[in-house]
Amino acid sequence: MTTSTPPLIVTPEPEPELTGRKLKAQMRAQDAKTKLSSPWASIIAVIIAVGWTLPTVGLLVNSTRLQPGPSTSGWWHFWAAPYTFTMSNYTNAWNGNGTGAPLSNFILNTVVITLPAVFIPISLALLAAYAFAWIDFKGKNVLFIAVFAMQIVPIQVALIPLNTCMSSSG
Repeated sequence: MTTSTPPLIVTPEPEPELTGRKLKAQMRAQDAKTKLSSPWASIIAVIIAVGWTLPTVGLLVNSTRLQPGPSTSGWWHFWAAPYTFTMSNYTNAWNGNGTGAPLSNFILNTVVITLPAVFIPISLALLAAYAFAWIDFKGKNVLFIAVFAMQIVPIQVALIPLNTCMSSSG
C-alpha cells in the first residue's frame, strides 16, 4: 500500500496595502518616471549635453590650430577657413621650445597637487551626501537646489577669463 502526499502549495503573502506617505512617494516616483521617459525629456537632455560639451570642443579645436587662428577668429571658423590640423602646440608645450621650462618637468607637481585636490573634495562630498540622504534639517531642500544649481555651469566657462588674459598679452 502506497500513500501519496498532496503537493505542497505555497501561496505568497499578500503585499500590505500602501497608505499615506509610501503611496504618495510611489505616485511621485511613477509620475517622475513618466515625465523623464517622454521624448521631449530626451530631446532636452540631448540639447543640454551638446551645450555642455560645446566649450570643450572649442578648446580642442583651438588647441590644434596654427597661429594666428585662435587669437584672430572664433573656433567655429575652422569649418569655413582652410584648417590645418597640427599637434605642434602640444609638442611645444611639452618640450618648452624656447618659451620657458617644459611641462614634462612638472609631472611630480601635478601629482602632488592633484591627489589632495581630488580626495579631499570627494571626502567632503561624501559627508554632505550622507547628510542630504539621511538627516532632516531646516533648509535642506534649498541648500540641495543651490548645490545642484552650481553644477549647471560647465567648468570650461571659468576658463574664458584666463583665455582672454592669455590671448591679449601675446
